[in-house]
Amino acid sequence: MIERAPLDFRLLPEILTKKGDTLIRLDRAGEGMLEIQRAIKIKPDTGRPKLPMSDYYRETRQFAKAREWLDKGLSAARTQRY
Repeated sequence: MIERAPLDFRLLPEILTKKGDTLIRLDRAGEGMLEIQRAIKIKPDTGRPKLPMSDYYRETRQFAKAREWLDKGLSAARTQRY
């Protein structure tokens, strides 16, 4: 489904984020991060994909990067229009 969905499919960033988050939890962080980056590239103004990025960096004790992604997510959430 992901391969056939057009880039303007409204739920695609959410699907990619969920897939990426799941892959990270399955110890396939490289693949998961790529999916999350795809979601961010499609819809950079959303905060949702930035949370699993922050969680991953926090869990790997890369606290500066975790904070950076958390700040990006919060900033996007403040400016996001629904």
